Amino acid sequence: MSDVATRKREYERQRKQRYRAEERREKKAMEWLVWQLEGELERTRATKAASYRQLCVWQDVASDVLHRRCVSTAQNAHLRSDVHRLQCILRTLETWVVRSVPPVLADGQPWLHSTLLADPISRKYGFRWLTDRVFHVGARLFSPTVDDGLRVDFQTDKDTLDVLSVQVFGTHTLFGDFRVAANIIWDAIGTNVHAKLDMVVVADADDMVYVREFNPEFGTSYCKLARRYDLPTRVVLAFVDVADDECFPLADHEVRPHGFTLVVLERVTPDITLRYQLSVHYSPLTCRGPIPFDQSVAIFGVQPHPTSREVTIAWLEDTALRNMLARKQVVDRLLQDKMDTLAISANHTTAS
Repeated sequence: MSDVATRKREYERQRKQRYRAEERREKKAMEWLVWQLEGELERTRATKAASYRQLCVWQDVASDVLHRRCVSTAQNAHLRSDVHRLQCILRTLETWVVRSVPPVLADGQPWLHSTLLADPISRKYGFRWLTDRVFHVGARLFSPTVDDGLRVDFQTDKDTLDVLSVQVFGTHTLFGDFRVAANIIWDAIGTNVHAKLDMVVVADADDMVYVREFNPEFGTSYCKLARRYDLPTRVVLAFVDVADDECFPLADHEVRPHGFTLVVLERVTPDITLRYQLSVHYSPLTCRGPIPFDQSVAIFGVQPHPTSREVTIAWLEDTALRNMLARKQVVDRLLQDKMDTLAISANHTTAS
């Protein structure tokens, strides 16, 4: 009995020992699991806290953007109201000026028929007097819009429908300084000469150029006078195609275009320039007077209608608008390209 009892006690001891070992193993496993779960809980809490903070940040950003948009919308509406009010004032002033000053085309420009004298002193004053007249035309000229556009108007005789003059008004927005644009246009005077033209620079000063051009192929004789007016917020370029010059009398075989052009380069911002241009071209002159109707029409490449001058005038207006619009687009693009090139060059020079 003693051996049986001894073996039984030994068995019970070993069983309890194994039980306690199993309990310790399960305890360690549970402690490991608790440690893992606590770490996961901390990471989850940190992620949720970060998400909440990020959500709060985005809520603040959205609230700030909404506030600034409301302020911007209110400012935009206020500025639009100011622009509309100023446009109304400008239109009122324009109407008043137009009623006070004879229109450009209605009664013509008598000063354009003035003769440039050969006397040097009189000639010098004549240059400035003619360009001043064009400049004063520009004093009442303004563009009510910054949109690009072109308008072509023909004035004809009420009875014969002969073409008396063509008035062209165009606008274009340039990106760059207004003085740079003015310099490009001014420097091109007398330099972009067609190979078939005979050109002589008669007078050249800092603010004025007088050029004599003759095209032997078509017999066109130009006397081109240009002057520059630099003002604080704009540059005005006045061009006059002189009709009568004692130094260059019109020969029997010549045709002389005459009229004037006014180019205004207006500062909108330091990097935005509004360019608007008024050109008035009268019927070219010969020794016998203005050229006939058929010749005027042929200048624009239009064949006269066999029976109706009204139809011919309609064709003429349509063709002139298309041709001048195409030319305007080319000139505007070239001017902007030159301004961009100069801006890039200036930036490189500054960076160096």
